[in-house]
Amino acid sequence: MPFNITSTGGSGGGAPGPRGPQGIPGADALWNYVGEYNGGTSYAVGDIVTFDGQLWYRANANGGNVGDTPLEGFIWDLLAAKGEDGTGGSGGLVYLGNYVSGNGYVADLAIVRGSDNNLYIAKANGGLADPVGNTAEWDIFSNNAGGSANTADFVFTSEEGRSIISLPGDKGMRIDAGIDSDLYVTAGDDLYIQTLGQGDDIHLNAADDIRFTTNNEDSANEVIQEWRMDSEGRLQLPGYGYIQNPREETISSGTFTITAQDNYLNDQSGLNQATALSLPVNMDTLWFVGNNYLTSPVTITFADLTTTTTISIYDATSQGLPAVIFQWDDGQRNKTYEETFPVTISAVYDNISYGNSTLVLDPNDNGNDQQLIIDATAPNHIHVRAGGPMDYSNAELILGGERAGVHVSDQAGDVWVQTKKEDYNWSWQNVNPAGGTTYIVGSSMAEPDIGDFTIQNGIKYVINSVVRNEQEEQTSYTAIGSNGVLLGFIPYSYYTFTRDNGNYTWRFEAIDDAPALVLPPEEPVIVNMAVPGDITLSAYNGIKIGASSGFGIEFPDQTIQTTAYIPGAGVNGEITRWTPNFTATGLAFTGSGATHPTYNSHYVKNGRMVSFFIEIDMATVTNFGTGQYKTELPFAPLAGTMNHFQSWCLVDENANPDNTGHAILQADHLANTSVLDLHYIKQSGGANSPVMEALFKQGSPVTLTTATHVYINGTYITAD
Repeated sequence: MPFNITSTGGSGGGAPGPRGPQGIPGADALWNYVGEYNGGTSYAVGDIVTFDGQLWYRANANGGNVGDTPLEGFIWDLLAAKGEDGTGGSGGLVYLGNYVSGNGYVADLAIVRGSDNNLYIAKANGGLADPVGNTAEWDIFSNNAGGSANTADFVFTSEEGRSIISLPGDKGMRIDAGIDSDLYVTAGDDLYIQTLGQGDDIHLNAADDIRFTTNNEDSANEVIQEWRMDSEGRLQLPGYGYIQNPREETISSGTFTITAQDNYLNDQSGLNQATALSLPVNMDTLWFVGNNYLTSPVTITFADLTTTTTISIYDATSQGLPAVIFQWDDGQRNKTYEETFPVTISAVYDNISYGNSTLVLDPNDNGNDQQLIIDATAPNHIHVRAGGPMDYSNAELILGGERAGVHVSDQAGDVWVQTKKEDYNWSWQNVNPAGGTTYIVGSSMAEPDIGDFTIQNGIKYVINSVVRNEQEEQTSYTAIGSNGVLLGFIPYSYYTFTRDNGNYTWRFEAIDDAPALVLPPEEPVIVNMAVPGDITLSAYNGIKIGASSGFGIEFPDQTIQTTAYIPGAGVNGEITRWTPNFTATGLAFTGSGATHPTYNSHYVKNGRMVSFFIEIDMATVTNFGTGQYKTELPFAPLAGTMNHFQSWCLVDENANPDNTGHAILQADHLANTSVLDLHYIKQSGGANSPVMEALFKQGSPVTLTTATHVYINGTYITAD
């Protein structure tokens, strides 16, 4: 045990003794990494091994016995315990500072700094030689040679008063803030983010929105303006406006169908050894010309239900023929006007949609259709429209101001101006108690009909099926949406359907190298100014200049006249023959042209006043059908009006007209339609009961034969 020797005498005053000799050097630190433990190897004190994912230090030689498996206790000490298994991680790296000769290192784990200031990562295990130039045992991890103040990969320099942090070589850099933490990059003045390589991009990625804000330099109290790119692909402008990017291209199959009532001359002629059909030049017929998106042959269906397919479709205007030619090659055709028209032309096509690029200007954010939509609905076709539901917005789109001109041109150099005709609308209650996709109304003669539409929740639904039940006095409908889904109808709710009556089109174009204005409908008049100061009027069926007051000048047909004449009271005044439709459920007849049942019908039109006479000759009827007989007026009546016209039936000219050979009839029409429904007059009950109308059909009130004639006459005001 330690002890002191002391003296009770006085203290000595001698000098300190000399310094003792230096002790012998101590032993080297026992620290030698030898890699993975091997049960057949003898280990000495200071050896370090890895075993079972942990790091062990040999603390006692124990005679160097073989088979001393690392366990905590007398022989081995645990230096680094095994952690829990991670998921999705990568191998770790350990920076050990400057290289020290004689230390043991672990491959792909140890990183040291060499004497050349570069960082090296070990390629082998154990006591490795100096890493500089030693490519067998080390790889350069980061080349920092020549750098000044630096930490790991970064090199810090200054240039023209600016501090620069750089990464030498072709290395990437990433700056991460912690989860749910913010990262700020600020500057006292301007902040620049730029790429130095040509064609290099700047990528901004966000899990939600990317926002840009600017402070108002004029006042600290004003609102900070913010531009925001949201996760819906829109650029939100300060306020409530936004720009929406177009979606990806989508392709769906569609069918385009048009119906023509007559040829381009509008002369009610049929086909005579024809191999082509010549129709008016309009937006519908031109749709087929050069259309590269058709996926089926163009099919022509004539009025007699015969069909053909085209081999060529072209616009013959440049050849002096103002018509679109639909040509076939399966033989010549001879048809009357009634066998030819109305003619239906249809084709299947790829409907390519690019979505809508939308600029929304809505300062009050109240959904008031204040939108400007740029809609690329097809290649080489851009549709600019005001906002609201697609193709059914009441918002106005005005190009130009009160004192500014508007210049519009298509590829042909023409300008088209369209005005929409007035729509017809009908509202009926759905009496179907089961609801579902069938809409039932309480009338067998109800409008609307196939092709009419309704808008529900911004989706356009078009009637695609109509079934009329005269016995139940009901009509059943289904309507399919633009999304391909049938409309579901709520029991006892009212639905309004609309009939689109088309457009009037004014066309500005060049004819014979002179400006011309083609007026609606369907090119009846061309205003040509070929000679300065002169105005030329031309039309395919003659020119009539008149006024509603009853005075007019007429140049009939295409004859050349040097004088004009007054056609009499009214604008026209001539007697015109026409062939109205004659229909009924199950009705069939063989007559056409001059033998058509209604061929011998005429009208006289003076301004908007029309007097007409219809004769229905049953001589060619082969089946009188079971439904109510119907025919039509020569012109649409004044909107909203409903008329009754006198009519009678001569059942058999050989019978006594005061007995069974003469029946009194009435012909009437509903508002906004030209269809005439035929009724007979009967007493509703006993004596003194009122006289009522009933449906005029075969056997009610008389049995019709091929000797029967029906006559209708009247006068009414037309819509135009």
